[in-house]
Amino acid sequence: MPITDMISGRPARGVMGRWQQEIDRPLRPAHADYPYSYALAKQLDKVASAQGVTD
Repeated sequence: MPITDMISGRPARGVMGRWQQEIDRPLRPAHADYPYSYALAKQLDKVASAQGVTD
């Protein structure tokens, strides 16, 4: 499992999915730290899930 800080703002293991393949790249733009990234990721997940997007 890859380790990323893109979801919560803290390093964590995750399943390699579309998010990591398209967004989590070495030269990615800066992002907010925890807890802001975590709060934004929860909102993004809620919107995506409501549209049937699970990846």
